[in-house]
Amino acid sequence: MAANLESILLAGVPESGIPGHTGKTSGSAGSNGEFKSMFSSFLQERRDSLKETLEELEEKRQEAKELEDARHAMEIEVIRRIMPDGSILVTEYHDGKVASRFRKRPYMVEVPDPNAAIPRNSDGNIITGQQEMKLKPKFSAFEDLV
Repeated sequence: MAANLESILLAGVPESGIPGHTGKTSGSAGSNGEFKSMFSSFLQERRDSLKETLEELEEKRQEAKELEDARHAMEIEVIRRIMPDGSILVTEYHDGKVASRFRKRPYMVEVPDPNAAIPRNSDGNIITGQQEMKLKPKFSAFEDLV
């Protein structure tokens, strides 16, 4: 390949090595040989540096591709919202679009209903066993966020 480049690039160069000068001098053969050797060494250095540059570019391209793949893999976003009724709404987003959504109901416990009338017996004593109950969420943020 070096010979091809040299023959192409040196095609217009006269024997003397000076463009535009067609006359031969006594030292033209030696200087022409030096010029060719210098030029071929210059071409060799450029070719080697080009190979190194291409290898570096390929490595950077691979790194960029790996980073892009890692970024796409991490584009799953999960958002948890605690709703007023105590439930937790879990929404999964893939690439900014809703992939799934579900509601996790809280653990409900029975508590006495403060708005209901308190039952009393004929003597006027409170009967707690017959008191109306209602369900309230037992709120535990750490337990429900799992």
